[in-house]
Parts: sequence; C-alpha cells; structure tokens
Amino acid sequence: MRRSEYDRTLMNFAAGAAAVVVAIAAARAGGFAAERLRQPAVLGELAAGLVLGNLVLIGPRTFEFLKTDEVLGFASGVAVIVLLFHASVGSTIGDMKKLGAAALLTAACGVAGSFAAAWLAVRWLLPSSASFATTFVAASVTATSVGVTARVLRDLGQARSRTAHFILAAAVIDDLIGLLVLAVMTATGAVGLVLLKAAVFLVGGLGAGMFVSPRLLSLASRSMSAVLLAAALAFCFAMAWLASLFGLAPIVGAFAAGLIVEEWHYKDFIDRREKTLDDLLAPLARWLVPIFFVAIGIRTDLSGLRSPSV
Repeated sequence: MRRSEYDRTLMNFAAGAAAVVVAIAAARAGGFAAERLRQPAVLGELAAGLVLGNLVLIGPRTFEFLKTDEVLGFASGVAVIVLLFHASVGSTIGDMKKLGAAALLTAACGVAGSFAAAWLAVRWLLPSSASFATTFVAASVTATSVGVTARVLRDLGQARSRTAHFILAAAVIDDLIGLLVLAVMTATGAVGLVLLKAAVFLVGGLGAGMFVSPRLLSLASRSMSAVLLAAALAFCFAMAWLASLFGLAPIVGAFAAGLIVEEWHYKDFIDRREKTLDDLLAPLARWLVPIFFVAIGIRTDLSGLRSPSV
C-alpha cells in the first residue's frame, strides 16, 4: 500500500513537472512570436495558453491534463504573487499616498463605467434574463486584471514610471471595489464586513509589515544575494497570506509588500553589490511569471463560442 501511494505521488509529481515544462515552452514560443509582431510578450503567452487549452475543439486531447494539473495551478498562483510584488518594488507607500485620491477616483469611474456598459449589453443581448442575473454579470466584470496590467507595463519598459504607479494603484483599488460589489450581490450585510477586513489589513497589516521589513532585510543584506532574495520573497508571501486571512486577494498583499520594501532597508547590500531587489527579482520573474498567463489561457474554455446564440 505504501509503495502504491509512493508510486502515485511520484507519477503526479512527474505529470506536474511535465505540465510546467509545457507551459514554459509555450510561453517562450508565444512570447517570441508576439515580440516579432511588435506586441507585448504577454499577448503571445495568453494566446499560446488558449491554443493548448482548446485543441480539443479540433480533436487532439493531448494537453487536456493541463487544465486540472495541481502543480501547474500552484506554480501559476506563485507566479502572479511574484509578478505583483515585482511590479510594486520600487514604489513606496509615500508615492501611493500622493496618487491615492486620483487613483481612487479613476478606479471608481472605471468600475461604474464597466458596470453600466456590461449591464446595458446583457439587457440588450439577453432581454429575458432575470434582473439579478443581469446585475451579477455586470458586477463580475468590474474588476480589472492587475496581473496583465503590470506585465504589459513591464514589457513596454514603463514599469517604473509615475504613470505606471498610478495605473497599478488604480487597478488594485479597482479590484477592492469589485470585491465590494460582488459582496453586495452574494450576501446582504457583507459589505460592512469586507470594508472592516480591508481596513484592518491596510492599517494593521501594513503597520506590521513596515516594522518587519527593515529589520528582516537589513539582516539578510549582510549575506549573499540568495539570502536577501529569499527573505524578500518570504516577506512577500507572508503579506499575501495575511491579505487572504482578511478576505482579500493574495495579490493585494503581494502588492502591498512591494510598497513597504524600500532600498534603505537593505542599503548594505546595495553598497556592496550595486544591485537592488528589483535586479534580483527580474531573472526569477522572467521565467516564472509567463506560467501564470499561459495557465489563464489554458483554463479559458472557448467551446461556447461555437454556439450562434453566444
């Protein structure tokens, strides 16, 4: 029995490793093709995932296992957290404070506009649908894709610009507002709880992070690059976990972690190596992050588009 369980675990691991290898290869091919067409690499990565995930529509089922592979799912989850952490490293909470009011207004307008446009479209295309269904569909499209936004800005070489900081701040706030909108749709009275949890995380979580980060990274900066990178990632995932405890998306915690980390936290390392945390994260993100976008494409089912009514 034990031998059987061991063999099963080994086979699952091998299948998972194969899934990740396929995803990386697809990401490389898709990204290369997109860049040759002078498009962001992320577009090619998403397209590659769409192809792999929907080959079954023309017959081959070779890559169907990718849709349910747990290792690939785990890797893509890790990838998007690293992406948001990498996107916000280099920004600071002070920067976000300066952009806060404008970003909040932009996000609110974006949510309201998306909701109104989607509601009108559903009423026009599906006039017989129930009011709740129409409103729920409209609410579900209010949130933006922070991951795609961050990646496109990085592919365009604009990730460190003031405009990029503003766009990402608005995108994160947009997701928080979208969470509140869905809370309204799914549970009466839940909005207050979601607001309370978000407030506790933003005040308590950020406060705790600002206490831990300089001490942790200052200690790690006395050692080699790998130690500093490991300490920074540990801090990032701790903040992502903390955000999830408060009912927020882990990527919100990862983004917050990047805002908290500042260069003076690991000044000793910069003085010795003349490298920043952004430099250390770049090679990891370059290989890991594309897995997330390929996984999104793989899990997008296009079969419904074959129906004329859709």
